[in-house]
Amino acid sequence: MLKLKHLQLRLKLRHQLLKRELIQKLRPISKYQSQLLKLKHLELMLKLRHQLLKLSLRHLQLKLICQLQKSRLINYLGMLKLRHQLLMLKLRYQLLMLQLRRRSLLLKHLQLTLNLKLRHQLLKWRHQLLKLRHLLLKPQLKQQKLR
Repeated sequence: MLKLKHLQLRLKLRHQLLKRELIQKLRPISKYQSQLLKLKHLELMLKLRHQLLKLSLRHLQLKLICQLQKSRLINYLGMLKLRHQLLMLKLRYQLLMLQLRRRSLLLKHLQLTLNLKLRHQLLKWRHQLLKLRHLLLKPQLKQQKLR
C-alpha cells in the first residue's frame, strides 16, 4: 500500500519536473520543434498514465486477494469455532454418561449392601428361632428318652 502511494508520488513529481522542463524548452524553439515536443510530452503523459493504470490495477488485484484471504480466514475460524462447540458437547455427553454410570453403580452397591444386611438379619432371626425351637423341644426329647 505504501509502495503504491510512493510510486504514485514519484510519478507525479516526475510529471511535474518534465512539464517544467518542457515549458522552459518550448520558449525559444520554433513551431515545428514545439509541436514535436508537445507530441513527446503527450507520449510521456500516455506512458505515465499507462503506468498509473497498471499500478491501480495491481492495487485492486492485491485488494481483492486480501479480501479473499480475509473471507477464507473468517470461514476457517467459524469452522474451528463450530468444531470446538461440537467437541465440548461430546465431552459434556461423556461426562453425563460417566455420572449416570457412577450413580447406577452406587445404587447397585447400596442394593447389595442392603440385601446382605437383610440376609444377615434373617439368618440371625432364623438362628434365634432354631434356638427357641430347640429349647422348646428339649423337654420333649428328655421325655422321649426317659420312656
